[in-house]
Amino acid sequence: MLFRTAKGHLSLNMEDDPANQWPSLLEHLHALGAATVQHDHIGGTFDVTIGPHFRLGDVLLKSGWDNWSGYYLIADCAQGDAILQQLHAWLLAPR
Repeated sequence: MLFRTAKGHLSLNMEDDPANQWPSLLEHLHALGAATVQHDHIGGTFDVTIGPHFRLGDVLLKSGWDNWSGYYLIADCAQGDAILQQLHAWLLAPR
């Protein structure tokens, strides 16, 4: 679920989400204080969607969906990597 991108930062991918945890993950992200940020729609194909982005302090996490990754959040800084690691641990924790 956590992967290192070509830019060297983390991506939290939900390619196999049988428990449908994506909505709960977004609720948890908002509970941490994240704000949804509008994004530019770039048009595209049926196999890629750019989702809303989330700002938590100075960190911007980009989200989207594609056929290979499923839903995803991508970090572009070390602080974002730490947040994604925290979210990944939250997903794995028993509830």
